[in-house]
Amino acid sequence: MGDIEPKMKEIGAEPTTVKPDGSPMYTLPVIFDNAKGKAVSDSMKIAEYLETAYPDKPSLFPFGVRAPIHLFNDHFHSTCIKPAVYLFAYAMIP
Repeated sequence: MGDIEPKMKEIGAEPTTVKPDGSPMYTLPVIFDNAKGKAVSDSMKIAEYLETAYPDKPSLFPFGVRAPIHLFNDHFHSTCIKPAVYLFAYAMIP
């Protein structure tokens, strides 16, 4: 885990979010496209990059579902995952 930030900086990947203190936070997933010399971090950004960089490959957004996928991606963590973490943490308190 301690190698993620230095490695991402080394390959030129952008931080994926910010820490509570406002400093950059580097998380996985990340890819490095050797063919184009480009690092991309964050799942949705990776998918968008692959769609643009390799249009001749099968689409990651088939059948015109790009907008629903973006909607899900933008709201699922904040409305489902984050509250669940707090709920589970509260349930663990004796």
